[in-house]
Amino acid sequence: MEQELVVRVLGGIKLAVGGRPLVELASAKATALLVYLAVTGRVHPRAALAGLLWSDLPEATARANLRLVLTKLRRALPDHVEAGRQTVGLAPGRPVWVDALEVDRLAGGGDDQELLAAVRLCRGEFLEGFEVQGAPLFDEWLVTRRAAFRAAGLALMDRAIQSARDRGDAATGTEVARLMLELEPP
Repeated sequence: MEQELVVRVLGGIKLAVGGRPLVELASAKATALLVYLAVTGRVHPRAALAGLLWSDLPEATARANLRLVLTKLRRALPDHVEAGRQTVGLAPGRPVWVDALEVDRLAGGGDDQELLAAVRLCRGEFLEGFEVQGAPLFDEWLVTRRAAFRAAGLALMDRAIQSARDRGDAATGTEVARLMLELEPP
């Protein structure tokens, strides 16, 4: 049975494989690479990933660092990371669940239960408290994702509050308003 990779990026970062916390990734850059691959959901050129995480270093050094990080990732997740000579991505067909992507999927549904489930996944900022030293391009991506998630999360919560109000569901409206205040304090 294939083990699911779970990537939680809302309200901090939590990684798990097959229900067990993934603690083998001792480096912030290995974690950043895994999160980036999971959140973007596509294959990336090695050169782009080296630049994303080591833009402050010469290209040869950045590529060497990427190889080292990929070795760690493949050791920790042999079935999930696929690295070719030119590209890197998560293996297609392997089970991966990302909370931020699940929020998007649920929010796109039309029913109130899915909307509420999406809101409940919004536990805080995108990669709250996570930093990567010496990776300004990753930092730019992170700032952009945080802003986009905050705006989308608040709009989603507003939609859920309106829906609860329309149904006369004060308990759900109050729950969502509380979550909204946690994401965007007054």
